Amino acid sequence: MSRKLFAGSIAVATVVAAVLIQSAMSASATSGTSVAPTGDSSVYLAANGKNAASAAVTPQTAPISQDSSLKLSDMTWTSWSDSASGTGSATVNLCDPNCATGKSVTIPVTVTLSAPQQLCGHDFYTDMRLAFQSTPPNGLPSTTTVPVAPLC
Repeated sequence: MSRKLFAGSIAVATVVAAVLIQSAMSASATSGTSVAPTGDSSVYLAANGKNAASAAVTPQTAPISQDSSLKLSDMTWTSWSDSASGTGSATVNLCDPNCATGKSVTIPVTVTLSAPQQLCGHDFYTDMRLAFQSTPPNGLPSTTTVPVAPLC
């Protein structure tokens, strides 16, 4: 039985990692400043499938995936420049037994955005690091990095 539980935990971890990577490819953000006006020097978080047209600055809520497999909420940002950091909550679909019917959990999280690059005519963060502040469910790592560079 413990071998089956261990194999199941590995399967869940693999699915969650895949979901987080896919999530970054279908990002969206709300409650922040939208697309940069010409000449703006802000750094943006790409959203809605890494779509530069739905960029945001200091979003309070940022559904990282269109399918709701990863969403940030109640975000409070303490910095937003060459790197950004903030705290809030992450809602993650555990995809158990599968992503369509999987249970979601909400976990306190610290978010760090980094590696800004000039893309699509504006500066965008390209990496997001999530550090969960409480014990995550089995199969979910305590920290993970998600690519968030926009697709132009």
